[in-house]
Amino acid sequence: MSGRPDQRPRVAAVRAQIARAPEVLDDLRARRRTVDAAMQTFEYDQRRVGGLLAGALAFRLFLWLLPVGLLLVAVAGFAAASRSTDDVGSGLGLTAYVTGVIADTGKEAQDGRWLTVIVALVALHSTSSSAARALRAVHLLAWEMEPRKPRRKWAMGLTFTGFAILAAAINTGAMAARRADDGLGLGITLLAVVAYFVLWMAVSYVLPHGDAGWRRLVPGALLVAAGAQAMHLVTVLYLGRKLERSSELYGSLGTASALLLGLYILGRLVVAAPMLNATLDQRRRQRQGATETRAEVPAAARPGPVVDIGSTPSPSGQP
Repeated sequence: MSGRPDQRPRVAAVRAQIARAPEVLDDLRARRRTVDAAMQTFEYDQRRVGGLLAGALAFRLFLWLLPVGLLLVAVAGFAAASRSTDDVGSGLGLTAYVTGVIADTGKEAQDGRWLTVIVALVALHSTSSSAARALRAVHLLAWEMEPRKPRRKWAMGLTFTGFAILAAAINTGAMAARRADDGLGLGITLLAVVAYFVLWMAVSYVLPHGDAGWRRLVPGALLVAAGAQAMHLVTVLYLGRKLERSSELYGSLGTASALLLGLYILGRLVVAAPMLNATLDQRRRQRQGATETRAEVPAAARPGPVVDIGSTPSPSGQP
């Protein structure tokens, strides 16, 4: 016989813990409102196929980036396109080889510079409108609202582009501040989180949100602000450098995969925000409805104290 210890008891114990996990989770949900709210949000997101919505949104964001990169190359000038796009791409949190591919594309189209600008603007408006419609559909599904046509379709693309430019400006400003003074990293991060929070509050208020007030949109804005800043820090400080070193091995396929993965995570945050707001609003309405129902019950119909008649003494004091 070998001298190895018998691992079967340990494996059995691990399996028993896994089998008890649903019971433990149900107990936590019964005792902790935050756990119950988180699980209810997850279940609500699953019923609304949040993963599929995030994938569709990520694909539209990817299509939106293509004319943006082409337009940046055309505006910066094809002679120094690579350097200009590298600077802009680092501010956006993109890796250097992603912007390098866009720059090479612009150099090949040097003879048709103005035609490139026109095509990029038309494509930018089309992809912006598509991404805005997808984002609006996500909020309609989250808040269980009937689909209706927007009043100004042409303004949807412009609004989406404006919010995207503001988000890019936040990234660029945060990176420039960190390069100027590394000691202000924590303060810059907090300021960026506040800026993301304000930006997403405005986005959530513009998009459909039922009859909920602006205070009901705060949880989703906090989620997007914290998640977007975490994504930016991971991409710039770790993931971007790692992907640059492996770009020769993976090539264009690795570039597209990494970019789509980042956009999918961003899309997951964007989809989760209205799901969280809608779930918390439903919980609030249920608690409010239960309170009003108890208040409407007449006093005579409410159950009174339980009296043990057998132990009640008689008026004469005899049992």
